Amino acid sequence: MAVYVMSDIHGLKKRFDLMLKTIDLKVNDKVYFLGDVIDRGEDGIALLEQIMEDERFTLFMGNHEMMMLKCLQSPTNSNFTTWFCNGGHVTHFNYLRLDKSRQLKILNYLNQLPLALCDLKVNDRYFYLTHAYGDSNYMHGFVYLDDVDDPYRFIWERNIHDLARIEGRTIIAGHTISALLNNNFNEPMSIYHDGKDLVDAKYINIDCGCASKSPLARFACIRLDDMQVFYV
Repeated sequence: MAVYVMSDIHGLKKRFDLMLKTIDLKVNDKVYFLGDVIDRGEDGIALLEQIMEDERFTLFMGNHEMMMLKCLQSPTNSNFTTWFCNGGHVTHFNYLRLDKSRQLKILNYLNQLPLALCDLKVNDRYFYLTHAYGDSNYMHGFVYLDDVDDPYRFIWERNIHDLARIEGRTIIAGHTISALLNNNFNEPMSIYHDGKDLVDAKYINIDCGCASKSPLARFACIRLDDMQVFYV
Protein backbone atom coordinates (compact mmCIF):
# COMPACT_ATOMS: atom_id res chain seq x y z
CA MET A 1 0.00 0.00 0.00
CA ALA A 2 1.27 3.46 -0.96
CA VAL A 3 0.16 6.77 0.58
CA TYR A 4 -0.27 9.84 -1.63
CA VAL A 5 -1.10 13.50 -1.02
CA MET A 6 -2.69 15.86 -3.57
CA SER A 7 -4.35 19.29 -3.41
CA ASP A 8 -6.05 22.10 -5.33
CA ILE A 9 -7.23 20.48 -8.57
CA HIS A 10 -10.09 23.02 -8.93
CA GLY A 11 -12.40 21.15 -11.26
CA LEU A 12 -9.83 19.93 -13.80
CA LYS A 13 -10.90 16.31 -14.09
CA LYS A 14 -8.73 15.44 -17.11
CA ARG A 15 -5.60 16.49 -15.23
CA PHE A 16 -6.78 14.64 -12.12
CA ASP A 17 -7.41 11.43 -14.07
CA LEU A 18 -4.02 11.77 -15.75
CA MET A 19 -2.38 11.94 -12.33
CA LEU A 20 -4.13 8.76 -11.22
CA LYS A 21 -2.71 7.01 -14.30
CA THR A 22 0.73 8.54 -13.74
CA ILE A 23 1.01 7.21 -10.19
CA ASP A 24 -0.70 3.95 -11.23
CA LEU A 25 -3.05 4.06 -8.25
CA LYS A 26 -3.67 0.59 -6.86
CA VAL A 27 -6.73 -0.80 -5.12
CA ASN A 28 -5.10 -0.76 -1.66
CA ASP A 29 -3.44 2.65 -1.97
CA LYS A 30 -4.53 5.68 0.04
CA VAL A 31 -4.89 9.27 -1.19
CA TYR A 32 -5.30 12.29 1.07
CA PHE A 33 -6.64 15.22 -0.94
CA LEU A 34 -6.07 18.51 0.86
CA GLY A 35 -9.08 20.42 -0.43
CA ASP A 36 -10.16 22.71 -3.27
CA VAL A 37 -11.53 20.01 -5.54
CA ILE A 38 -14.20 22.43 -6.80
CA ASP A 39 -14.57 25.86 -8.48
CA ARG A 40 -12.90 27.55 -11.46
CA GLY A 41 -12.77 24.42 -13.63
CA GLU A 42 -15.84 22.85 -15.22
CA ASP A 43 -15.81 19.49 -13.47
CA GLY A 44 -15.76 20.28 -9.77
CA ILE A 45 -19.02 18.50 -9.01
CA ALA A 46 -18.01 15.47 -11.08
CA LEU A 47 -14.69 15.33 -9.23
CA LEU A 48 -16.37 15.74 -5.87
CA GLU A 49 -18.70 12.83 -6.56
CA GLN A 50 -15.83 10.73 -7.92
CA ILE A 51 -13.83 11.24 -4.74
CA MET A 52 -16.89 10.70 -2.54
CA GLU A 53 -17.43 7.26 -4.04
CA ASP A 54 -13.81 6.11 -3.87
CA GLU A 55 -12.85 4.66 -0.48
CA ARG A 56 -9.17 5.21 -1.22
CA PHE A 57 -9.68 8.99 -0.93
CA THR A 58 -9.98 11.19 2.13
CA LEU A 59 -10.91 14.76 1.18
CA PHE A 60 -10.07 17.65 3.51
CA MET A 61 -12.00 20.89 3.83
CA GLY A 62 -10.50 23.60 1.65
CA ASN A 63 -11.60 27.21 1.60
CA HIS A 64 -13.58 26.52 -1.57
CA GLU A 65 -15.47 23.61 0.00
CA MET A 66 -16.13 25.86 2.97
CA MET A 67 -17.53 28.63 0.77
CA MET A 68 -19.80 26.13 -0.95
CA LEU A 69 -20.96 24.69 2.36
CA LYS A 70 -21.78 28.15 3.73
CA CYS A 71 -23.85 28.97 0.66
CA LEU A 72 -25.78 25.71 0.85
CA GLN A 73 -26.44 26.08 4.57
CA SER A 74 -26.98 29.85 4.63
CA PRO A 75 -27.75 31.15 1.10
CA THR A 76 -27.22 34.86 1.77
CA ASN A 77 -26.14 37.41 -0.84
CA SER A 78 -22.90 37.94 1.07
CA ASN A 79 -22.00 34.25 1.07
CA PHE A 80 -22.77 33.84 -2.62
CA THR A 81 -20.81 36.98 -3.51
CA THR A 82 -17.74 35.62 -1.73
CA TRP A 83 -18.07 32.22 -3.36
CA PHE A 84 -18.76 33.50 -6.86
CA CYS A 85 -15.88 35.98 -6.68
CA ASN A 86 -13.64 32.96 -6.06
CA GLY A 87 -14.83 30.94 -9.03
CA GLY A 88 -17.90 29.25 -7.57
CA HIS A 89 -20.31 30.04 -10.43
CA VAL A 90 -19.64 26.87 -12.39
CA THR A 91 -19.82 24.64 -9.31
CA HIS A 92 -23.13 26.16 -8.25
CA PHE A 93 -24.56 25.81 -11.77
CA ASN A 94 -23.66 22.11 -11.95
CA TYR A 95 -24.85 21.48 -8.40
CA LEU A 96 -28.31 22.84 -9.27
CA ARG A 97 -28.53 20.39 -12.16
CA LEU A 98 -28.35 17.41 -9.77
CA ASP A 99 -31.43 15.75 -8.37
CA LYS A 100 -32.28 16.42 -4.73
CA SER A 101 -30.86 13.14 -3.43
CA ARG A 102 -27.44 13.83 -4.96
CA GLN A 103 -27.51 17.41 -3.69
CA LEU A 104 -28.25 16.20 -0.16
CA LYS A 105 -25.49 13.60 -0.36
CA ILE A 106 -22.98 16.28 -1.32
CA LEU A 107 -24.17 18.61 1.43
CA ASN A 108 -23.81 15.87 4.05
CA TYR A 109 -20.39 14.94 2.72
CA LEU A 110 -19.11 18.52 2.82
CA ASN A 111 -20.38 18.95 6.36
CA GLN A 112 -18.32 15.97 7.53
CA LEU A 113 -15.00 16.85 5.89
CA PRO A 114 -12.00 16.98 8.24
CA LEU A 115 -9.93 20.14 8.61
CA ALA A 116 -6.74 18.26 9.37
CA LEU A 117 -5.09 14.96 10.17
CA CYS A 118 -2.48 15.80 12.79
CA ASP A 119 -0.41 12.65 13.16
CA LEU A 120 -0.32 10.54 10.02
CA LYS A 121 2.60 8.14 10.42
CA VAL A 122 4.30 6.82 7.30
CA ASN A 123 7.38 4.74 7.99
CA ASP A 124 8.98 6.59 10.95
CA ARG A 125 7.80 10.09 10.05
CA TYR A 126 4.76 12.01 11.27
CA PHE A 127 2.83 14.29 8.92
CA TYR A 128 0.31 17.03 9.63
CA LEU A 129 -2.08 17.24 6.68
CA THR A 130 -4.38 20.22 6.15
CA HIS A 131 -5.43 22.66 3.45
CA ALA A 132 -3.64 25.86 4.51
CA TYR A 133 -1.68 25.46 7.76
CA GLY A 134 -1.56 23.47 10.99
CA ASP A 135 -2.46 24.49 14.51
CA SER A 136 -0.32 23.22 17.40
CA ASN A 137 -3.38 23.28 19.67
CA TYR A 138 -4.49 20.17 17.78
CA MET A 139 -1.93 17.39 17.63
CA HIS A 140 -3.78 14.06 17.46
CA GLY A 141 -6.08 12.39 14.96
CA PHE A 142 -8.57 14.15 12.71
CA VAL A 143 -9.84 17.67 13.40
CA TYR A 144 -13.38 18.62 12.32
CA LEU A 145 -15.40 21.83 12.21
CA ASP A 146 -17.15 20.94 15.46
CA ASP A 147 -13.77 20.68 17.19
CA VAL A 148 -12.69 24.28 16.60
CA ASP A 149 -13.99 27.75 17.35
CA ASP A 150 -12.49 29.24 14.19
CA PRO A 151 -11.22 27.17 11.25
CA TYR A 152 -9.37 30.12 9.67
CA ARG A 153 -5.83 28.80 10.09
CA PHE A 154 -6.71 25.40 8.65
CA ILE A 155 -8.39 26.71 5.49
CA TRP A 156 -7.29 30.33 4.84
CA GLU A 157 -3.85 31.00 6.39
CA ARG A 158 -1.23 32.26 3.92
CA ASN A 159 1.38 34.03 6.06
CA ILE A 160 3.36 30.83 6.55
CA HIS A 161 6.80 32.49 6.77
CA ASP A 162 5.82 34.14 10.06
CA LEU A 163 4.30 31.05 11.65
CA ALA A 164 6.08 28.60 13.92
CA ARG A 165 6.53 25.06 12.69
CA ILE A 166 4.96 22.19 14.64
CA GLU A 167 7.39 20.10 16.65
CA GLY A 168 7.55 16.48 15.58
CA ARG A 169 5.43 16.95 12.46
CA THR A 170 5.98 17.80 8.82
CA ILE A 171 3.11 19.99 7.66
CA ILE A 172 1.85 19.32 4.14
CA ALA A 173 -0.61 21.85 2.75
CA GLY A 174 -1.84 23.51 -0.42
CA HIS A 175 -3.91 26.69 -0.80
CA THR A 176 -1.09 29.13 -1.60
CA ILE A 177 0.47 28.76 -5.05
CA SER A 178 4.00 27.48 -4.57
CA ALA A 179 5.52 30.01 -6.99
CA LEU A 180 4.67 32.74 -4.47
CA LEU A 181 6.65 30.87 -1.82
CA ASN A 182 9.51 29.85 -4.12
CA ASN A 183 9.56 33.34 -5.64
CA ASN A 184 10.07 31.70 -9.02
CA PHE A 185 7.79 32.68 -11.89
CA ASN A 186 10.10 31.70 -14.73
CA GLU A 187 10.12 27.90 -14.48
CA PRO A 188 7.40 25.22 -14.26
CA MET A 189 5.85 25.47 -10.80
CA SER A 190 7.25 23.01 -8.29
CA ILE A 191 6.53 21.95 -4.73
CA TYR A 192 7.80 24.35 -2.08
CA HIS A 193 9.59 23.13 1.04
CA ASP A 194 11.56 24.84 3.80
CA GLY A 195 14.38 22.30 4.12
CA LYS A 196 17.41 21.34 2.11
CA ASP A 197 15.18 18.62 0.62
CA LEU A 198 11.76 17.07 1.17
CA VAL A 199 13.09 14.61 3.74
CA ASP A 200 14.45 17.48 5.86
CA ALA A 201 11.42 19.79 5.43
CA LYS A 202 9.06 20.84 8.22
CA TYR A 203 6.61 22.57 5.85
CA ILE A 204 5.73 21.43 2.33
CA ASN A 205 3.32 23.16 -0.03
CA ILE A 206 2.00 21.16 -2.99
CA ASP A 207 -0.26 23.72 -4.73
CA CYS A 208 1.49 24.26 -8.05
CA GLY A 209 -1.18 26.55 -9.47
CA CYS A 210 -3.04 23.83 -11.35
CA ALA A 211 -6.08 25.98 -12.20
CA SER A 212 -4.25 29.24 -12.77
CA LYS A 213 -3.88 30.59 -16.29
CA SER A 214 -0.10 30.36 -16.18
CA PRO A 215 1.50 28.03 -18.75
CA LEU A 216 3.91 27.08 -15.96
CA ALA A 217 1.15 25.68 -13.72
CA ARG A 218 1.14 21.99 -12.81
CA PHE A 219 -0.77 19.51 -10.65
CA ALA A 220 1.46 17.90 -8.03
CA CYS A 221 1.38 14.74 -5.93
CA ILE A 222 3.72 13.33 -3.26
CA ARG A 223 4.07 9.67 -2.38
CA LEU A 224 4.85 9.76 1.33
CA ASP A 225 6.44 6.31 1.46
CA ASP A 226 9.55 7.58 -0.36
CA MET A 227 8.76 11.31 -0.87
CA GLN A 228 8.70 10.91 -4.62
CA VAL A 229 7.02 13.83 -6.43
CA PHE A 230 4.81 13.52 -9.51
CA TYR A 231 3.67 16.34 -11.81
CA VAL A 232 1.15 16.48 -14.65
